[in-house]
Amino acid sequence: MDSTFLNSLLSNVNAGQSPQFVWGRVAGPATLTGRTAAAAAMRPADSERALTLLLGELAGLAVDRQIFRHDFPAISDDAAAVTLAGFAVSPDRRYQICELLLRGKFADRETGATQFHTLVGKLPLPEWVTVTGGNITTSVTVCSLYAAKAANMERIADRGKILTLGILPLTALILIR
Repeated sequence: MDSTFLNSLLSNVNAGQSPQFVWGRVAGPATLTGRTAAAAAMRPADSERALTLLLGELAGLAVDRQIFRHDFPAISDDAAAVTLAGFAVSPDRRYQICELLLRGKFADRETGATQFHTLVGKLPLPEWVTVTGGNITTSVTVCSLYAAKAANMERIADRGKILTLGILPLTALILIR
């Protein structure tokens, strides 16, 4: 696939974190024994960090200012959070299966719906991408990233304000290396 097109999916909003996104397939361990050892050594926090950085780039959101790993800051009205809700290893031990929740809190419902729609329009990822930079300890290769279900938008009360909460379940396959 054309790298110019693939790079056009990214916003470059997180350039200050020196991220690198390398598109294309890479090899994992060839043997079941090697894949088992590699699966045991994987760091879920690195997967969550890499997916937060990747989703931030896809959505045009700055990490640690507009999109956060795990949860929102307590006082934020317009922010998104990527939470690793669960993970497993595929039966052939080639992939870590990550179930994610992308949650967004928005003062304006239309802004939230537009941001989620823009992101969903770039999924599923058309190619594997290896993510490094930020505070990722070991590079993470995302083989697949897609919306597991449609986004849900609902009104909530938060600190005396009425906000819109958007929730988008995502599934990612991370190459075990």
